[in-house]
Amino acid sequence: LANDYLKNTSPELWSLNGFVDWCNSCDLLKGDKAKILDHIKKGLEKVKNNALIQEDTRQKATKLCEDFQTWKSSQTTTKYFQQLEIRYRTEQELEAIESRKTIDFAEIDRMKVSQLRSNTESVTKIHQCVSDGLVEFSKENTMQKRTLESDRRSNSYKNQEPSALEDLKKLENPKKRPADEAFTIITPPPNLRDCSPPPSYKSGDNSFTTEASTEASPSSSNSYDESDTGIYEDVDENPFITKNGEESRNNKFNDHDKSKKDIYCSGLTQTDVEIEGLDDDGQMSASDYEPFRQKYNSMETSKKWLLSTGITVEDKLFDFGLKCTREHLSHSFILDPDDENYLKEGIFTESELAEIRNFQTKPFPIMSKELLTYLNSFRPRTTAELRRLVFRQEAMDQNFDRQKDFDRDWIRNTVYNLLREYEANSLKKDHLELWLLLHIWGFIDKAFENLEDVEAVRGESCSFASSERKNKKRTVSALIKIKRKILGRKGDLIIRKIFLEYGCSEAGMFYKGKNDTKLLRERGLKTPKMMKDMFYHLCESVDWVEQKIRKMETIGFLHAGLMMMMLRLDSPSGYICRISRSKSLNIPSQVEEFGAKALPCILLAWMAKTIVANVIRLVEQEDENNVNEEDQLQQLLNSCEASNIISSLLPKRAETHLSHFPGNSNTPEKKQRALLFGLDKLGPPIPFKLMQKK
Repeated sequence: LANDYLKNTSPELWSLNGFVDWCNSCDLLKGDKAKILDHIKKGLEKVKNNALIQEDTRQKATKLCEDFQTWKSSQTTTKYFQQLEIRYRTEQELEAIESRKTIDFAEIDRMKVSQLRSNTESVTKIHQCVSDGLVEFSKENTMQKRTLESDRRSNSYKNQEPSALEDLKKLENPKKRPADEAFTIITPPPNLRDCSPPPSYKSGDNSFTTEASTEASPSSSNSYDESDTGIYEDVDENPFITKNGEESRNNKFNDHDKSKKDIYCSGLTQTDVEIEGLDDDGQMSASDYEPFRQKYNSMETSKKWLLSTGITVEDKLFDFGLKCTREHLSHSFILDPDDENYLKEGIFTESELAEIRNFQTKPFPIMSKELLTYLNSFRPRTTAELRRLVFRQEAMDQNFDRQKDFDRDWIRNTVYNLLREYEANSLKKDHLELWLLLHIWGFIDKAFENLEDVEAVRGESCSFASSERKNKKRTVSALIKIKRKILGRKGDLIIRKIFLEYGCSEAGMFYKGKNDTKLLRERGLKTPKMMKDMFYHLCESVDWVEQKIRKMETIGFLHAGLMMMMLRLDSPSGYICRISRSKSLNIPSQVEEFGAKALPCILLAWMAKTIVANVIRLVEQEDENNVNEEDQLQQLLNSCEASNIISSLLPKRAETHLSHFPGNSNTPEKKQRALLFGLDKLGPPIPFKLMQKK
């Protein structure tokens, strides 16, 4: 025991009954008669036989040892332990009752959450239906408006009506319109609660009137003019548009009884209501499948990945990608063997996925026994013990060699930083994502500090490799202006050396299970695509030498609360990139679990650093085939082959380069979102609908 009775009690006050009471207060011995008696006997004998203890203390222990057998068999002691056992069982039963209550309350909460989720989904579906109806009505109304306007102008032109000719000229050359006929757009203020209605609004009526008469048209009150500002697309008539001059635009609204297509939001309590789909995944359109087909058609059949069952991995992924209505890793020819979709849809069997998973796997790096032993020594029970382990004397403290002692010093620094969090009880509270990146996951950044020119970039840094892929078809200005450069995908961490990138990270505030929506999207799409961009960039840097490509890999960390997982992306065969996952690890919130849970996290960070170091050496090393001067001269000549003006003076070696390697697919464009603005404060509830691109 950490605080024993014999250490914390004066020898004059020692008694066997007092010793029993002390033992019963300890969780390790509570209610166990055999353990208590054994602990008392061993403790007294240990004091009695220790020559370093004072004589009077030893005599007291000897006296208690002599009385132990008599005391143990006495009726008083027997009754005491019987009462002790009854009390212990009663406490256990009470704890069991409390546990059952907790479970019942948790089940009630779960049912409430399930019911709330069901109600939320129903409301969301209703809102989505309303949104789709608004979008469809807006498109139909705009097309009808344009058709009627075109017919009116065409008829006026044939009859040589002066007003129609003037309108046609204005349409062909809008810049030459007189200034006094320009449209003025009056937009409602953000807060409409205290605003008075426009002057043209009649109280008790749902129409806007003008002083001048309205020009007759076939559509009467449903006639609309297109907006001349060029800002809105597919916009319904705006009741706040007025026109200077004798003529005025028809700004009347139909009553609810006159038109079944009008939708009034009379029950809105907010001024602005936004309706959009709950699912943010990119929905594939017909144009999104075309690049996918082009990548597949450019592949050579002889170089595809053929499994032992006779199927081709690329063919299966292509067929599955055509079935997917949402963006999936298969559209980028990235295969995650742990993706349940492949089994559910019958794309691969379990044996085929196992073959894909185990084909030419890259083992995790092995830490040296000396360093592993040092890491394993940090297995404390208390923060005081952990602090003592951190500050014990080390040989590197006197003569520190950064190249030799860096990993050992990094382990100690990592443990010390976590110790400070345990002492402050910080890990038992919820924190923002930035706090977790700075206070917990910072040890991953520091692991790479001994790699030359390698930096771990934090702060939502943009990936160079991702930007390179997105701007691949960007050209200089010709028929159109040069397009703005697109930024790369952002990550919470980018592991970079100069311009080459080797890994990334994504983090979240909370861990809500392995199938949480945010974790699924980052694990199943965002992070693997960023890793593929980095891998593609590395392949370009080694001139697509296949021997190097099969050995290379990129890494990615996923964090959710105190949980961490590492992804590895490589290309073992064919045109496929494969994703491998590590176990899901976590930093414990209690120091007692530090050795069992925190040490594997530290070890995983060291393995990630070692993987990156190995890939850097592979990328930067000279071609192994260039062992003589003749091969080196040939490589020097071939280095400028892109200019197509250099002729080889020496025979070329056999090609070991991949002729084609598919890059990532572009993310599908987002759909338009419908925004509703309630104008009930201006009189009767009149909806003002605005369509804009997000």
